Amino acid sequence: MGLQANLARVLGTAALCAALIGVAGQGASAEDDESVLLYDFEEGVSFSKVWSPDDTVAVQSKDWAASGQASLRIDVNAWNRNVHGDSYYPGVSLSLPRQRDWSAHDYLTLDVRLLQDSTGFDVLVQRSGSRSDRVSRTFRLPAGESRLWLSIPKLLGSGERARTREIASVEFHLTRVPHAATVFVDNVRLRRGEVIPGGGRAGAVVDEVMAELQEERAAVATAGQPTDYLDPLDRGVQRSRSLDDLMETLRRKKATQALASFIEARHADTGYAVLAADAQERIQIRGQGIPSRWQASASLDMMRGETRSFQMVLLPRPGMELRKVHVVLPDLIAAGGERIASGRLTLEVVGYVHLPGSAYMTAFGAPAGWYPDPVLEWPGAVDVVAPREVQPLLVTVSVPRDHAPGVYAGTILVQPEGAAAFELPLSVRVRSIAAPPGARLPHLLGIGQKENPQTGKTDRDPEFFLSYRLNPNYHGLGNIYDRRQGIYDQTANTPLDITTLKRYVDAGMNRFNLVEIMHRQVEAACEGGEEGVQRYLDRIFSMYTDDYMAALVAAGLADKAVFYGLDEYPLKGDAHARERERLTRVFGALRERYGKYGVKVATTADDWVADGALDLPVDIWIPNASREGVTDNGLARMAREEKNAEIWWYTIAWEIWSPPAFSRAIPWATFGQGFGGWLYYNLNGPWQPEGQTLGKDPLTDWQAVSTGAFARHGSGSLVYHDADHRMRPSLRLVNIREGMFDYDLLAMLADDVARLDRRRAALTFAQRADLERARDIAQARNWQAMIWPTIAVSVGQLPPGWALQENAAELAASAMDAVRTQSLDLLERLQNIQ
Repeated sequence: MGLQANLARVLGTAALCAALIGVAGQGASAEDDESVLLYDFEEGVSFSKVWSPDDTVAVQSKDWAASGQASLRIDVNAWNRNVHGDSYYPGVSLSLPRQRDWSAHDYLTLDVRLLQDSTGFDVLVQRSGSRSDRVSRTFRLPAGESRLWLSIPKLLGSGERARTREIASVEFHLTRVPHAATVFVDNVRLRRGEVIPGGGRAGAVVDEVMAELQEERAAVATAGQPTDYLDPLDRGVQRSRSLDDLMETLRRKKATQALASFIEARHADTGYAVLAADAQERIQIRGQGIPSRWQASASLDMMRGETRSFQMVLLPRPGMELRKVHVVLPDLIAAGGERIASGRLTLEVVGYVHLPGSAYMTAFGAPAGWYPDPVLEWPGAVDVVAPREVQPLLVTVSVPRDHAPGVYAGTILVQPEGAAAFELPLSVRVRSIAAPPGARLPHLLGIGQKENPQTGKTDRDPEFFLSYRLNPNYHGLGNIYDRRQGIYDQTANTPLDITTLKRYVDAGMNRFNLVEIMHRQVEAACEGGEEGVQRYLDRIFSMYTDDYMAALVAAGLADKAVFYGLDEYPLKGDAHARERERLTRVFGALRERYGKYGVKVATTADDWVADGALDLPVDIWIPNASREGVTDNGLARMAREEKNAEIWWYTIAWEIWSPPAFSRAIPWATFGQGFGGWLYYNLNGPWQPEGQTLGKDPLTDWQAVSTGAFARHGSGSLVYHDADHRMRPSLRLVNIREGMFDYDLLAMLADDVARLDRRRAALTFAQRADLERARDIAQARNWQAMIWPTIAVSVGQLPPGWALQENAAELAASAMDAVRTQSLDLLERLQNIQ
């Protein structure tokens, strides 16, 4: 009997909500006989440490209790960057007098009450005496009463059960709260066994209903890692969450049934299908369904010198396994016999990471589960087995810059073991347009040089990033966070090597940072008065002498050079007059000394729109996408035209669960908003735990937490590592490359509009019509409004919501595809006008 019928039979429509409320109440109030109590605070509280003690008060309180009569109350002051700096995590550490062995338990649970809404609450577990041996999970909690369920396997990492026998302590922190905050904590326990989110443990009625969900529960068990979640103790809220869970289950079941019907109707002879999907599609491993935009053949429309990808989706009938699926990539041949050799085609496997959920995801409505992101090396064959219903493969085509235009066609052969072969036609239209040899979009990146402690190998592979149209800004090639530079070492001065810079600029690198101007060093120098400032500047001057700069100019590199620093420096109002003065003293001196060579100074100052800010000695202002004024391209144009200042931008909201179209849209938004460039703080770190590597299975055990204090999944980390510590791209990185080539196309179209404007009188009526259509695109008149919502939702400028984010991404993807095709057509015609 189906789930809907079972629900009606067991409960009846009117009784469903009441039953769910009752069961949720049992789950929230009844204690499990197998649970182990760690703290109930009935006999007072004992701290091994109070963090930020001047701003933290922690006491036993009888104002609220989830069980018994007392709880732990923590009161903290609001975070003030000028007072506290960036490291402000007020809270307490609790020692573990009992039950330090957690190896037999599945969850750490605690009941909390917050007096204010939307507060960051961090639970940290210290595994040993070493401070670096710790893990944490951050929730952004609503006001009210909640029970937090933290999966111990997810919290402590895959394969780490053996390390849970000597847990040292548990900590609770309130992370950088913008307001004074109070939290109560009580009933901290270890628990065993599976818990159904929103359903509790007890209740024969729901057990009968949930019998229909064994497939879903088995998939979670296969992952080996139960998820974190939040149980509001308010039963009315709990009802809504339970119904949402059931509705999502119904949606997945319907999608699976639709897949079965599709295979039966169209591919009963093979028992499976192969369809083509765009690289910016997020393909679910189960419950995916068959979108109408997926095609029975693949096609790409490309410039010469361009690299572009699509996904080839393997779709077996539900319940069918595909084993040892081999794929043969063809030569692509044009009507005249010209060919794109099969060696120009690359096959990779789209892998998945399991995201346990976090407060940050919850705020956007993003569900826990498997998300596509790591791109794995092709192993020669792949299996499609449960719990996967589908498996996407990434096919990438690279066209040489000197290749002949035309339409090239071939057939990809898919051959599973013990099943019939399947053919997917592929055509590539090569335009007469040639992409530039390097990216047109100016950008600065943070790219580390991470070393694997097991292998000793580093990520020093500039060609890897150049292949994704990005600057390889390693420490020796202009990292914006360059801790290596000798300016911070009294005994060494280490300017960037001009020969190395020249090699990579010739290969496509378009910007590099000479040295990072760290605000702490600037502040320390300025505290030393004029002599302190001069000593600081003299170190830079001794690194980048006039002779060095003359050589940089002679090599044709000086206009690519930047002095970047004073990261997110505050400028607005009287409270930050000292910061403005420090920026002026240091950047003014650098601008005066090096501006004559074409070198620019750049900062990510918070308040670039503050009164008088644009009169400060800064050439490139780089505001955060979620800050004031970033979406007003009138401000960017005013700054450029009236103040001769470039406006770049950046965003750190780059989550694995964000639609892949967000990555592709970043260069489009940069162009459409009139920004002169783009910055990103880190591309290849900081995954936690360190040193992990991808396996061979598409369902990886990669722990996809980055910047753990903020509960982020993928921000600052767009690169994975295989077992040999070679860098592997993410699906986000692939889509950045797609967008960077799109930017090149838009920039070339704008160039041709400017060229032909100068001889407009000589154009025919049809040519002038093409020119006006191209102008509309180059000025983003007909597409920016469809692209920007994808960015705005992802960075929180629009109200977050899963459906809103998905709809915005689909609209943006369609707009980018349509505008790209129009641009290719128009640019080909405009370039033929001599």
